[in-house]
Amino acid sequence: MAAVQVHLNDIMCQAQWLLEALSNQNLAAVSTLTQQILAKNGHIQTIVTHLIGIYEAEERISDMKKRIENVDSRIIAFASQLGNLESSLYESVLEIPKCVNIDGKSRNETCSVQDLLVLSERLALVSSAPADFIEHNGVSICRPPAPLEDLMAASRLHLSVEELRQQLSTSDGTQSGAAVDQQTPSIHPANDVISDLFTDEVPEDWDEDMSDFDADEVTRSWMDASGLKQS
Repeated sequence: MAAVQVHLNDIMCQAQWLLEALSNQNLAAVSTLTQQILAKNGHIQTIVTHLIGIYEAEERISDMKKRIENVDSRIIAFASQLGNLESSLYESVLEIPKCVNIDGKSRNETCSVQDLLVLSERLALVSSAPADFIEHNGVSICRPPAPLEDLMAASRLHLSVEELRQQLSTSDGTQSGAAVDQQTPSIHPANDVISDLFTDEVPEDWDEDMSDFDADEVTRSWMDASGLKQS
């Protein structure tokens, strides 16, 4: 603006000189002053054009500042909302859920993942079912027995039946050969035999050839031990 004011002052002076030259009819001075005034006018127009560009740039800068402030306010509002959600999440996690028991009373109790695992293992033991399941065609089914589980179970059953048969045969020999001794032969209670059937002990030769313990042999041994005959 200062440069424009300087050029305007020069134009005013040159216009005054132009009037004096016209009154004196000095054509050479009139021509020179007219060219100078036109040159000053061009400079003023150039300066004004630059000033208009500067004003437009300032308006764009002001508009951009307003947009930035709007975005900042939205970011602050989002951060505040996020903080509220985070605090509510912590409160919901720290809040102890209320469980309604069988008696109908509501109590504040918690249950961890470890408790659920222990409960599932106990239920599996009670139901004599495997504790793990597999996915088959989109359906959860019980895990099939391992390749040696059936053989190990048959081996334990065979050994228990053989032991029971030996106990019964020993009892019969004592009653027939020792007539003087009228004492009752020592026979293990039935609970001991049952516990042997379901023992967790693995025979030392469980990994040997198990072909001798076929199903027919186990059935014959059991029926012989129980005094039954096959038809």
